[in-house]
Amino acid sequence: MGWEGLMSASFLFSSMGGIAIAILIAVAVVHMYWTLGGAVGIAVTMPGKTRRSLDRPPGVNSLLVSLSLLVAADLMLVRVGVFTSRIPELGMRVACGALAAAFLARAIGDFHHFGFFKRVTGSRFSRLDTTVYSPVCAYLAAAIGVNTW
Repeated sequence: MGWEGLMSASFLFSSMGGIAIAILIAVAVVHMYWTLGGAVGIAVTMPGKTRRSLDRPPGVNSLLVSLSLLVAADLMLVRVGVFTSRIPELGMRVACGALAAAFLARAIGDFHHFGFFKRVTGSRFSRLDTTVYSPVCAYLAAAIGVNTW
């Protein structure tokens, strides 16, 4: 592939999609680990400074997040051409658009505990949310968004 191919929109979109797929699968695996009782990293997954922030989220919640992330990865695998689907094109676009909107909403946040515009700061969660969680969600929103159309 020449320089022109590397700079083409389709290569950029599929590359962004590939990175998004890897992120979605990695985060799904982490959530599945927590579902199965793993404890590493769980203390910095919830906002707040109270003892409750160290409580484990219910296993069913982690399981649902993990499964949702795997469905999102599957949608992206269809969008970048790895899989095919019987879902009509319009349905795929709507699903991917909704997925991109959900990740954008998470990146923006609730204006209190999480997201780029949070007011509660100073905790380990808050620092990780600013430097990792929200930027990753913003990236996923962009990557899924450009692969929607």
